[in-house]
Amino acid sequence: MATLHNKFGAIIQDGIVEGQRFALSSDLWRYASTSTHCDLLITMKFSDDDVENKTSVMWLVQQMREHEPNLRIEVRYHRLNSCYAIYLTADYKSLLKGAELCHIKKAIKSKFGGGMRDFSFEEAQFFAGVEGKNTFLSPMERTIIVKQMVDMMRAGKGGLSLKLPRRTITFTEGIAIVPRLISMNVVQNVSALHNTEYLKHLQQKWVASLGEQPIDQVKDYFGTEIAMYFAWLGHMTTALWFPSLLGILMWFLGGFKYKNNPGDKQDLYQLISDICFVLFAFFNCIWSTIYLEWWKRVQAELAFKWGTYDATQDSYLQDPRPAFAGDYLAPNPVSGRMEPFYPAWKHTVVRYVITYPITCLCVVGMFVAMLAIFTVQDLADFYFAESFFFHWICYLPMIVYALMIVISDKIYRRLALILNDWENYRTDDEYEDFLITKIVLFQFVTAFGSLFYIAFVLRDMKRLQECFAPKSAAVPLSAIASPFFRDGSLHGRDFTTRGLEKSVTSATLTLSIAL
Repeated sequence: MATLHNKFGAIIQDGIVEGQRFALSSDLWRYASTSTHCDLLITMKFSDDDVENKTSVMWLVQQMREHEPNLRIEVRYHRLNSCYAIYLTADYKSLLKGAELCHIKKAIKSKFGGGMRDFSFEEAQFFAGVEGKNTFLSPMERTIIVKQMVDMMRAGKGGLSLKLPRRTITFTEGIAIVPRLISMNVVQNVSALHNTEYLKHLQQKWVASLGEQPIDQVKDYFGTEIAMYFAWLGHMTTALWFPSLLGILMWFLGGFKYKNNPGDKQDLYQLISDICFVLFAFFNCIWSTIYLEWWKRVQAELAFKWGTYDATQDSYLQDPRPAFAGDYLAPNPVSGRMEPFYPAWKHTVVRYVITYPITCLCVVGMFVAMLAIFTVQDLADFYFAESFFFHWICYLPMIVYALMIVISDKIYRRLALILNDWENYRTDDEYEDFLITKIVLFQFVTAFGSLFYIAFVLRDMKRLQECFAPKSAAVPLSAIASPFFRDGSLHGRDFTTRGLEKSVTSATLTLSIAL
């Protein structure tokens, strides 16, 4: 018995040690300490073949030195999770040249007129703070520049090939090298390391504080899109004080008194309740209109302050997406630089032959499933509404409907990403715009299709309330639960996954409020 007890104890102890090792390795890249400054981290995928690991790392480093000789490269082997990592940064001169290519806007010195404009390396002396090598570019801007340098590495004429012991990876002419390695499970992720000191500062000034959000500091660390989202979130929370206070007052006037004054005065209090209901609805209409206009002004002020107010530019002035695959190399009509070319007619064929039919099929399928749930709900109400033991069955259809909304939304998001990849858009803006369109269309049907059907076709107010309850519960639950099922790398500013969080702009925020 003692021997058996010792064996079980040893097994449990080994499991604890292995669990600690896994927990540490999953968060290793988020808080890795470096002896030198690191702007971008490339983590190689673990392989049981050490020769393959070394070959892939050496090949990638060689390509970096050939395509971007100004990159500072440091390769490390981490014993904890048995994989290689490449730490990247660049000298200040290369970063300034990259800032011009990335169209990063910086402030002009006041003696030259002030304001914000795209950085120009030839006119660097006109920009405020350019003398400070460690302060002129924010950590996010440095990361964007270095990542741009990595993304610009493409296979030249004749293509490339990476010969590994068990396989050979080919790179056709013009294809981006690092995204190709990610898709072939050679590179695990591309991410930016966290600055622990800056995070502690944000935790004190932002998370643990009840005061105004340090939006400018959030912008410097996470970027303008994330900062704009939290600016909207704080603005929305502040604006909701007005309808919430009025709603509480209306509840006391129209609801509380009505329920506690039976008898002859019920008609009077019913009238008060109806008046409060109408006034509150009218107030919400006025409030929502004022709020949208108010937010547009705040958003415009922040965009002008951060230099993104007129950030839109011709698509040919933007570099192709790293995942953009062309049929062959052709000169850019504006810059004349050779880049991948993809015929426009192929976009049209994929869109009309594949994307639109599949999207319509998903929307129609969701609507048919909704009608089936309603039919099952009618049957459940007919047979079990009066039952004492089986009355709970009447709630099952709406619970299933709520789960179906959450699950179908997750599935369609993945499908929308696949369809968008097939359409092969050239720029990030085009890619994100069409992705948002697909997802918003499907979510509109899942969120509001049943409500419109019940309200204007069936005209059943009781069912409308029953249908609205699971919808309102499904969205917050999914939002609360989703962070617990995400990969830890997402918290480390991972650049390999496409999240819709990146696409939070004023247009989508306005759309979500209007809906």
